[in-house]
Amino acid sequence: MPLQSSPAGSSQSSTRHFVRLGVGLIYGALWFFALMRFGFLAAVLYEFAMFVVTDFPFTLESSAWYAGYGYLAPAIFAAIVLYAFRYSLGGQPLFVRASLED
Repeated sequence: MPLQSSPAGSSQSSTRHFVRLGVGLIYGALWFFALMRFGFLAAVLYEFAMFVVTDFPFTLESSAWYAGYGYLAPAIFAAIVLYAFRYSLGGQPLFVRASLED
């Protein structure tokens, strides 16, 4: 039995286009918000995070041949986040020992 495709003008096809349009608008609005509110670097890191989430193969099965690629991308992203967190402290220690006199 041959596979039959739905005609181009079907309601299912147009619904799919509206969903893709809506997702694209939301994505664009979030990117524009990150750009305007936090700056260009935050927008670039947002793009990188979206790339990592959507394009890298995540798996919990470590014996899969592509598992290394799936672990590398979040590790790079985590390294960037930890570096940014450390840099944002401005040389101050993470935990400050409180004395009883304070």
